[in-house]
Amino acid sequence: GAYGAEALFAIAQCYFIQDRMEDAEKAAFETVNKAGSYEEWVIRAYILLGDVYTRQKDFFNAKATYQSVIDNARNEALRLEAEKKLAQVLAEEKK
Repeated sequence: GAYGAEALFAIAQCYFIQDRMEDAEKAAFETVNKAGSYEEWVIRAYILLGDVYTRQKDFFNAKATYQSVIDNARNEALRLEAEKKLAQVLAEEKK
């Protein structure tokens, strides 16, 4: 249940921290696909995907991912986090 969804996300986050971007991306998508009924963990997984794309300098996908969270998330704190990260990507892209 909820613990499983959180665990899937934690695995993806660990890969991100270890700079294993391909594994982090796969694990984040696994969280989205297997934890669909746990909105918080799905949103967090999408934000992490945006982080992966940002680290890889894939600004197009990073912006699209963060914008999707902004447009669809009902969790205000996570929506605001996505807005902040989107602004950072836009600033980074201009450099």
